[in-house]
Formats: sequence, structure tokens, C-alpha cells
Amino acid sequence: MDFTVLIILIVVSIIMIILVGVFIYMKNKLSNISKQVFGTSNIIEGFKNQELELSETPKSVSSMDSVLIPKIKKDFPELEIDSIKSSVDNTLIKYFKSLEKKKIQSIENASDKLTSKILHEIESLNNKQESIHSMKIHRTVINSYKNNKGTCVITFQSSLEYIKESKKVKKKIQTRFNTNMIYVYNEDNVDGEYGVSLNCKNCGAPIKELGVKSCPYCGTGIMITTSKIWKIDDVYEN
Repeated sequence: MDFTVLIILIVVSIIMIILVGVFIYMKNKLSNISKQVFGTSNIIEGFKNQELELSETPKSVSSMDSVLIPKIKKDFPELEIDSIKSSVDNTLIKYFKSLEKKKIQSIENASDKLTSKILHEIESLNNKQESIHSMKIHRTVINSYKNNKGTCVITFQSSLEYIKESKKVKKKIQTRFNTNMIYVYNEDNVDGEYGVSLNCKNCGAPIKELGVKSCPYCGTGIMITTSKIWKIDDVYEN
């Protein structure tokens, strides 16, 4: 055998031995890492188990109830927090039912912005040939409250799950959704979409301050109906 060919064969053999050694080392290393992280030596199985666990574990929510409820009640003493949380849950149910049926469901006091968003989501599902169903709400809390320039916004955060399905994949998703409820008490500072500011039933004068119990123009008592002054402005995944 030619000496040069022999040298080449030896070099190739050494390279192959090194590659096999590196492969075995990396395999053992990944196996040890997988055992530490996932509790199994099969890293692919570990990722699958983790994905399954995540799909069954509800997302946590950032509750500011204890801090924000007193502030909200100061501005709106008549506001029933449990009732408005139920309204938020009902909005989410209708939102997902619209996506499931791929047809707008009636949502009480929904803004045009929210209606347009639902239509866009339905169009996206149709284009991707996907479907959504089996939504379940785990918990709803108050996440933030803002009172600025004639507008009050309460943001609720909900932990929920739903199933997204396509021709090839069916997946349970755990996620968080925020729902914004808005009350405009001074329309001079916002666009005209909302139309939910309060007016005196006697003289028609706009009531542009919070906590007013009587009309500053004619003195007529002001009765606030919570369900009429708050509007569902937006629903979005967080």
C-alpha cells in the first residue's frame, strides 16, 4: 500500500474517532442537562413534557384589587366591582364565542374599536384556516386604573385558556387577556366615538366632573346608571 494513502487513512480514522468522541460527549452532556431540567434523559421527551405542563398550568395575573378598588370607589361610590368583573368575563366569553362561530356576537356597550378588532381576528382565522374553541376563564382581577383628561379607564386582567386548532395541530393555550373599560365624563378631550358622557335629564347640560350629585346648572339630582356610562373599549392578549 502506498505510504501516502496509509497516512490519509490514519488521519481520516483519527478524525472519525474524534468526531465519534465529540458526539458521545455531547449526547451525554445533553442527557445530563435534560435530567437536571426536565427529569428525563431524553431531551425531546423533556420538551414535550414541559409543553404539556405549560398547556395545563393557568397563567398568573397581576392583581391590584386591594390598592385600586378604594381609588375607584372614591370616584365611583355606586360602582359594584363584582358586577363589573362579571361584565368583563361575559365580554371575554362573547369575544371568544365570536371567534369560535366566526360571527360577531352581541357585546353590551362594546366600542366600534372592539367590534372592528373582532372582525379582523375572524378574517385572520379564516385566512389561516384555524379555529378557536373551549375557552375557560380561570380568574379576573383589576390590573390598573387611570383617571386623566376627562376619561377613566379600568384595565382588568384575566387568566384563561382556549384551544386553537388547524388541519395539522390542536393545541391548548394558557394565556392572559386584558380588558379595558372606559368612562368618558368630559368629551371635550376625546373623539366622538364613545358618546357615553353623562348629561342632566332636566336641562341636558353635560356633567363634566366626577362625584357630582346635582346638576351645576339647574340643581337637578344626578342619578348615575353604571351599566350605561362604562364602555368596553378593547380586549387584547397580554
